[in-house]
Amino acid sequence: MNVHLTQVCQGCRFHEFPYKAVPPISGYGEQVFECEDDVYDIIQLLIDECKEWNQKGKTFDIATSVSKQLAFFSCSNIILDKEFQKDIQRYVFCNETGTQAYSGSFGEQPSRWLAKYFILKQAFAQLEKRQREKAK
Repeated sequence: MNVHLTQVCQGCRFHEFPYKAVPPISGYGEQVFECEDDVYDIIQLLIDECKEWNQKGKTFDIATSVSKQLAFFSCSNIILDKEFQKDIQRYVFCNETGTQAYSGSFGEQPSRWLAKYFILKQAFAQLEKRQREKAK
């Protein structure tokens, strides 16, 4: 699996709080971002907006939509969680080596890991699809 998961920030203008940015949401002007919660508030608004459009017949992928708009108001490092990065590493290792994340059968795998596994599987499938389309 040849996938580049993240682009590490080299010190963008949104790298340290506080900073000012204009969120990509209609009706919002320049905002002062003082902490991670401010970033997550805008992300939630983007998620809600995407869901509203999808209820009107659109088919926007929420994760892709938020990801593409993040650079307009936040450093990607702000939302990278070390626990999730370890989960991604575990997922990639398991897929590339054909091993299980935990010992035992499917029924003995932690339910939290199984939920994460299927979320990651879907996310990687979408990423690979976008990479194939981009290569065309």
